Amino acid sequence: MKPGGKGGSHTISGLRFEERVDLITLLTKIPGYKTINSKERAGIDIYFIKILFQNCL
Repeated sequence: MKPGGKGGSHTISGLRFEERVDLITLLTKIPGYKTINSKERAGIDIYFIKILFQNCL
């Protein structure tokens, strides 16, 4: 990061990096994993072979 810079998703290169390493995006590419927006609570439910594994905010 540049000194005094904003960093993270506030820059073009930061947006590209965040797009590559986003946990939810990575999990959807792995066979057996499925993510669904939770209807009962905030966040995203992560399923592995149809079993609720974790809720991520």
